[in-house]
Amino acid sequence: MAPRDRLPETIDGLATDVIETAPAFALGSTVVKKPPPKTARPAAKRRSATRQEDCSEARQSRQRPLVAGISVAHEDVTAGTLACFCRSTRSGDDPGQVLALSNNHVFADTNRALIGDDLLQPGPADGGSVTDHIATLQRFQEIVIDGQTPNRIDAAVGLLLPEIESRTEICTIGPLSGAERGVEGMEVRKHGRTTGYTEGVVTDESYDALVGMDAFDPSAVALFVDQLRIEVTPPYSAIGLGGDSGSLIVNRAAPRAVGLFFAGPQSGVYGIANQMNDVMESLEIEPI
Repeated sequence: MAPRDRLPETIDGLATDVIETAPAFALGSTVVKKPPPKTARPAAKRRSATRQEDCSEARQSRQRPLVAGISVAHEDVTAGTLACFCRSTRSGDDPGQVLALSNNHVFADTNRALIGDDLLQPGPADGGSVTDHIATLQRFQEIVIDGQTPNRIDAAVGLLLPEIESRTEICTIGPLSGAERGVEGMEVRKHGRTTGYTEGVVTDESYDALVGMDAFDPSAVALFVDQLRIEVTPPYSAIGLGGDSGSLIVNRAAPRAVGLFFAGPQSGVYGIANQMNDVMESLEIEPI
C-alpha cells in the first residue's frame, strides 16, 4: 500500500487502528422464500407455548399469548424476530393500540410491502400461514439501497389485531423499563428466533457499514451509519444468525432497550443494531 493511502497513527490526538472484519448481511432466515402450504402445519408447530419458561424452546412455534423474541414475519418473508411491543407517539394515533416492532426487511419485505399487509407468527419459514395472522403492517422507514445514501434504521411496526392476546415482555428477558442510548463497553443481551438468548458487548456506538440486503443480489447494498457494533461474549458462539433479525438489544444491567438488531456476518461473531433512540424517533413509537 502506498504511504499516502495509509491511515495516520493518530488523528486529532486519538490513536487509529484498522480492524479487519467479515462483511455484514441483513439476517432474515436463510430459507428460500416460498408460499406456505394452505394445510394445517405439523403437530410440532401447532403447539401454543403458554408458560414463560417454554417460550425459548418454542421460539419458532406458534405462541399465544404472544411474547416478543420469537418467530414472526411478513406473509412474503421467511422469518425474523419480534423485537418488542410499542405504542405510537404520533399525533392523532390511538396510544392504547399495541404495535409490534421488527425490521423493515422482516415486516415490510425490504420496502416491497404495502401498508395493511398481513404479519404472521410464526413466520412462513416456520410454518406460519393465514391462520397465524397476528397484525397488519402499520408503517416502516424506507431503506435506500444504493450503497451511498446514509440509512439509520431498518425498522417497521405492525398493528396487533384486537383478538390477539399478548404479554408485554421479551422471552427469557421479561418486561422492559424504557430505552436508552447504547454506548461503547455496554454489556447487552437479546433473544431471537434462531439463536435464542445470547449476550455481547458494544464495541462501537457510531459504526458505519455497508450491508448486503439481498442474499441473491450482491448489488443490493445499503449504507448504514451511527450503528451499534456488538461482539459476542463467552460462552455464546454467535450474537445472532439468520432469522434473528428484529431482536431487541437490551442492556444487561437493566431491562432497557438500546438497539434493534438487523445484520451481521454469517459466523455471528459480531452483529449490527440500530440505536433504539433513532428507531423511536423515526417511527414515532415508544416501547411498552
